[in-house]
Amino acid sequence: METPEGTVRTIGRYFEEGHWRSDTRPGPPGRVGSYHRTLSTYLNTLTASGLQLVRMSEPGPSLSDSNRPVWSEVPSILIVSSRKPSEHF
Repeated sequence: METPEGTVRTIGRYFEEGHWRSDTRPGPPGRVGSYHRTLSTYLNTLTASGLQLVRMSEPGPSLSDSNRPVWSEVPSILIVSSRKPSEHF
């Protein structure tokens, strides 16, 4: 939908976790599918496993993403670094 401020993109079904496959998307996600999880599911799974979050990054678009304008609006990947806490005796 176009607004005076710019384009508005609606992300649908964000809270519906699980497998999805697109009949219109090229590449591996279109052929074999992908699994969607919310950010809180990823982070809560790490901490429930006893890991500590060290750093989190959502990189911007790369040159190869230039043919997919959506990646200039939302990150295409989440990078998380975590570690097992050291035990002091």
